Parts: sequence; C-alpha cells; structure tokens
Amino acid sequence: MFEDNSDYINLYNSLEKIDVKKVKPGSVRFIEYASPGAMGTPGNFTMLTEDCKVSENNYLEDKDSLDDIFKAVPDFDNELGVFISSAEKTCAWDILNMGMGNCLFVNKKIAAEFYKSIKLFMDFDIKRDAYSPGTLYLNWLKGAVYALKMEEFYKEQNNGGDKNVW
Repeated sequence: MFEDNSDYINLYNSLEKIDVKKVKPGSVRFIEYASPGAMGTPGNFTMLTEDCKVSENNYLEDKDSLDDIFKAVPDFDNELGVFISSAEKTCAWDILNMGMGNCLFVNKKIAAEFYKSIKLFMDFDIKRDAYSPGTLYLNWLKGAVYALKMEEFYKEQNNGGDKNVW
C-alpha cells in the first residue's frame, strides 16, 4: 500500500456509481471489503457489477444498507452476519487477502478471467505465487475492469453466447 495509487483513483472515478438499491441481484462480480478494524475505511463494502458499475456502501455507518447489500448479493447468507463466513459457506466466491483487514471477494463466475487479467498489472501469478497484499490492493480494480470488459467483448463476438473464449 506504499505505491502510487493515482491509477486506482482515476479508474474508480471514471466508473458509473449506482445506489445499492439499484444493483441487480446476482450481478455483483467483485467486492472490496474492509472489516470493522481495517486500515482505511472500516465497514467499506464496494461492489463492482458485471457491467462495471460501482456501488459503495458502509455497513457500519448505515445499518440500513446491510439489507440492501444482501439483496444485491443473494448468495451471501444474511443469517451468518459476517461476510467472510458467508462467502466461504456458499463457495460462490474466492477471498483474497489485501492486507490490514481488507479483502477482495471474486465471484467464481469471473474468477478465471480475473486471474489471467490481473497478471497484466502485477508481476506474479496470484493463484500460484505468494503475492503482496498491498500490490493487489492497488491493482485489483484494473484487473477486474479488464476481465469484465474482455468478457463483454467476447460475448459480443460470440453473438451473446456464454462460450468462454479466454
């Protein structure tokens, strides 16, 4: 987390922001999550949808947003009350440590594409090598947007089909 983060900020600012109530259930592909004691903004829960829209919420500051988050991410179990336990239970998400109480949830529907695209921005294979959590923290958004845009492009080339041509 000691590197320049201007690329992250510029990319984040370029994405369309939407209210959590407008997130289509099941469309979330990435979640940047900050636990209650995290460095940065504890309680941050930023969702990136399949069409590259961002919904930023803080479940510690706005308790009402919890219900909306669970509606947007229906494969999370509201009964558990803890996002990491919920993601592990459903097996629908990979969980990557980004250090200092921050983690990244990667929906398994896009995980393979993400692991390929993130290598363009980091000099190691996140699935095979030990990685720097701080480097992932600064680069995940670039890899995520790239993976989503490439998936969209290939679907268009395949006339809307789901065949993965990565």
